[in-house]
Amino acid sequence: MPCELLHGDLPQSKREDVMSAFRGECGALLVATDIAARGLDIEDLTHVINYDIPHDEREYIHRVGRTGRAGAKGLAVTLAAPKDQKYVRLIERKIGCKFRRKTLK
Repeated sequence: MPCELLHGDLPQSKREDVMSAFRGECGALLVATDIAARGLDIEDLTHVINYDIPHDEREYIHRVGRTGRAGAKGLAVTLAAPKDQKYVRLIERKIGCKFRRKTLK
């Protein structure tokens, strides 16, 4: 599967090249840091995986809101370590929804 990388250290021209390649590939994977992902508008995004849990609900909503828009289905996965549980509880409380949990070993 094709994979594109997007991060804040890339010059703007390279970011545009990465996004062009990503939009042109069927089933491509885009790995982006928060700083690089800001302001991206990607149609038909089906999955968002949070490697680092956001520390507030606004950032969480910003990230996961990029998938399943306009009535489409989508999946958001957030990886959280035991040390992150205070952020998980904070986000759950603020958005009024409990996360489904699955322990990975």
